[in-house]
Amino acid sequence: MLMSSLSALQSFPFDRDMSGVEENGALDEIRERRSDFEISEEDERRRSKIGSLKKKAIHASTKFTHSLKKRGKKKIDYRFPPVVSIEDVRDEKEESVVLEFRRNLLERHLLPPRHDEYHTLLRFLKARDFNIEKTIQMWDEMLRWRKEYGTDTILEDFEFQELEEVLQYYPQGYHGVDKEGRPVYIERLGKAHPSKLMRITTIDRYLKYHVQEFERALLEKFPACSIAAKRRICSTTTILDVQGLGMKNFSQTAVNLVAAMSKIDNSYYPETLHRMFIVNAGTGFKKMLWPAAQKFLDAKTIAKIHVLDSRSLSKLHEVIDSSQLPDFLGGSCSCFGEGGCLRSNKGPWNDPEIMKLLYHGESSLFRQISRKLSDPQNSSSSYISIHPSKAMQAESSAAESESCSDVPASLTGRMCSASAHVNPVYEDARASDVNGYYSCDDKFDIPNIATNRKGQERQSHYQMIELNQAALGLKRETSPPGTSIIIRWLHDLRGTMDIIRTENVAKRILALLLKLAAVFRCIPFQILRRKNTITPSIPTEDENSSRLISAPTETTMKDKIRPCLERIQELEKVYEEMRNKPVEIPVEKERMLMDSLDRIKSVEFDLVKTKRVLHATVVKQMEITEMLESLRDSQLHSNKIADTSAEQARKDKDIQGIPWDRLSITREKYRQTRLDQYKNYENVPNSGDSSGKDCMATQKGAIFYDFWRNSRSIKSSILHFQLRNLVWATSKHDVYLMSQFLVSHYSTLTSGKHEVLNVQGQVSPSEKHPGSLLEGFTKTQVSTLAVKDKFLVAGGFQGELLCKHLDRPGVSFCSRTTYDDNAITNAIEIYNKPSGALHFTASNNDCGVRDFDMERYQLVNYFRFPWPHTSLSPDCKLLTIVGDNPEGLLVDPNNGKTLGTLAGHLDFSFASAWHPDGLTFSTGNQDKTCRVWDIRNLSKSVAVLRGNLGAIRSIRYTSDGKYMAMAEPADFVHVYDVSKGYETEQEIDFFGEISGISFSPDTEALFIGVWDRTYGSLLEYGRHHNYSYLDSYL
Repeated sequence: MLMSSLSALQSFPFDRDMSGVEENGALDEIRERRSDFEISEEDERRRSKIGSLKKKAIHASTKFTHSLKKRGKKKIDYRFPPVVSIEDVRDEKEESVVLEFRRNLLERHLLPPRHDEYHTLLRFLKARDFNIEKTIQMWDEMLRWRKEYGTDTILEDFEFQELEEVLQYYPQGYHGVDKEGRPVYIERLGKAHPSKLMRITTIDRYLKYHVQEFERALLEKFPACSIAAKRRICSTTTILDVQGLGMKNFSQTAVNLVAAMSKIDNSYYPETLHRMFIVNAGTGFKKMLWPAAQKFLDAKTIAKIHVLDSRSLSKLHEVIDSSQLPDFLGGSCSCFGEGGCLRSNKGPWNDPEIMKLLYHGESSLFRQISRKLSDPQNSSSSYISIHPSKAMQAESSAAESESCSDVPASLTGRMCSASAHVNPVYEDARASDVNGYYSCDDKFDIPNIATNRKGQERQSHYQMIELNQAALGLKRETSPPGTSIIIRWLHDLRGTMDIIRTENVAKRILALLLKLAAVFRCIPFQILRRKNTITPSIPTEDENSSRLISAPTETTMKDKIRPCLERIQELEKVYEEMRNKPVEIPVEKERMLMDSLDRIKSVEFDLVKTKRVLHATVVKQMEITEMLESLRDSQLHSNKIADTSAEQARKDKDIQGIPWDRLSITREKYRQTRLDQYKNYENVPNSGDSSGKDCMATQKGAIFYDFWRNSRSIKSSILHFQLRNLVWATSKHDVYLMSQFLVSHYSTLTSGKHEVLNVQGQVSPSEKHPGSLLEGFTKTQVSTLAVKDKFLVAGGFQGELLCKHLDRPGVSFCSRTTYDDNAITNAIEIYNKPSGALHFTASNNDCGVRDFDMERYQLVNYFRFPWPHTSLSPDCKLLTIVGDNPEGLLVDPNNGKTLGTLAGHLDFSFASAWHPDGLTFSTGNQDKTCRVWDIRNLSKSVAVLRGNLGAIRSIRYTSDGKYMAMAEPADFVHVYDVSKGYETEQEIDFFGEISGISFSPDTEALFIGVWDRTYGSLLEYGRHHNYSYLDSYL
């Protein structure tokens, strides 16, 4: 049986033609191109034939020993340009952990093909100190974030148009490489201005740019540097220039931006920093800031950071060549013609030849030379993996598969699965290696397999790792080193597999080896005892291969074979135990399983019943609530608490109908309690208390508008605490306001109301226009309302826009401005172009201002600003921008260019309005003030007016410009005489939250929406006229 097996091995077909279609003449032509040096000893050894199993084993053992002596030395065949060789040094322990981590991810379906890369997995493992469970959690969070953030397509989807302006106030960028080939990233923190930066862009947009640059570094810069350095590059060298760093660089915006960037860097792109230099550090930084920062860093991170003062910049030259350093860091590079070093983007990624290899190479291959380091013996083993360029990857097709049924499943299941998708290696891409076990002249029968190489190259790498570990494990478990020819040959075979990466040869040889192991068990020990010593006299081709291999004389062949036989016996026992196990599930376990399924079905049935009962309970609760509301209304009517007229108010009746004479507290005491206990919302702490020193003194007690009526039959409501624009008057007799999910019209002539728009259910456009969402919206929460003439626009919490012509049935136009999570509509303004065309602008929390043409029903202009609230000047030539910042902007709505800056407020602003003359405008702020500005001099405010209770949430001017009204969040509306310089004031005092204020177009009426559960109403005021001249006619 042994001899027949040896004969079978010799007759095993090893065809030289790996592709199956190339001719021997082509190989001869390629062979003629080799240099004389390469033809010498290496080619002579490659042309030798394999004589017998014994000769092959001794040859492999000799070559394996020789490779250990010459570890780390590699020889690469450069016959086939253009081929790029990249050295990749890896640790065996790390490699085994990466393999285990990868298996866990595959079992949990957490390994997309684009992230199945050795160094990516290793970076995440290092970030969690090789704790696999913590790394899996970190990996899962990364995948969810990439999906939600759209990171996979951010290079194509996102365009950072404001980059040039951003670089003026935050100088940073890549410039050159260090001496080891890593890209150098530089930031000049001392020249950063966060407040000015936020006028140009937003934190969200800058973070997207930050992520986009990370993706560009991983996909372009690191590969380009790897090709240029001919070694694997996976990290950067960072330089932070802190010269000039001071308090001007620190703000809440800067803290938020740095915190968000650190979260992204540490959680989603870990271990991409190789080293960091903090240069031009002064005494204050080194003695105060740096020791304080070290308390929040671990030892591993601190070891990467080097703090240098201005006199130690020469240490940068030890790591980075002078030609790669900008002149402001002591280098010799200035990049005059490219706008400075930080804007030049200098590096290998700008080399067209290198980028051609990455993107456009039709026949380019990347040869990766990996060297694995083993700590115990400090030895190394190397292998070569050949990666096709992207152009070649796109041309490859699906691979054929071959059965592993020849090999016993108990021994080779792992190996067969590991080689299920190994990629082929093309004939013109083979390389030679002094430490390898493969000769280009050995006859291997490799079928012509066209594989889909994208995503399978990394699988081939992990399969080689598994084959390596299987071979080492079998060697340890069978016999001591130097005594097993089969194990030596298995190692020789592993070296061959590392180069050719072909599953068919691996399957056949491994199957044959395992059959030989079974044959050895049947050999009589008398045959094995014939000789104690083996002294081969077969010379090898290498100069160090002439040494003889002899077995120890004291041990017998029986001792050598016994471990292998014992191992096979153990495997047979395991196989027998597995075969004796019943194929079907035991009756007891099957019964338990069925009982569990029955219990699950019972629980599901109970859950459905519970849901039905809960739904019925909710419906019943809503009915009870409606009954209570109606009962309370009937009680109020029975107590004769109804509308209040001007005549009743003149008789000292409360304008809201509150029966103070029957309450235990007087109106004056309750007012003082409200002033003391009302909580003003502030984003900047104590801003309301600090703003009083700039406010002008006003004369209160003036009467510009007289009380007419309090209409209790219609109640307005609010949905957002910062937005109070839900009341609009189109005449002194017609008012439109929000009441829960209804937009209602109220007539002061008939005291009647009717429904205009119901957004509680499904709202779809009745007219078909391009760009209109025909499916409409469901249960829209209206945050802002605008009505002018016969046109109404309602904005929702999710960016919805509903447009309706009041003289037409149905909704004319539906649109969603944005799909951001925080897309609330802050302000809407309806206006007419000089041509008479009807337009409106809408500003949302995504900091976008959109201009819609209602003649064509489409978006015609779109700008992004730092803040989300706007108001348009009467001539449509200027736009006020306020919002999540104490400052404001004056911009040109036609091109988005900033014309001026508003400085003076202490908190955030969410209200603004223009005077009809187009020269002055006002802004309301959460610091309890309203500031009046003149566009001719924006250096200071014309007037600073202060409220009593809280922020200024709404501002309105009369159409003649004589009066201005400003509303607080509750209880107070202030009316000022503009013609007298805002020095006289009428204070309207009541109780309840304010949903909005509005002057009628003829200035004759002022309407105030009051939201309160009991006393909610619409307050009506009429303009005060002096008719004393009529007394002369009496």
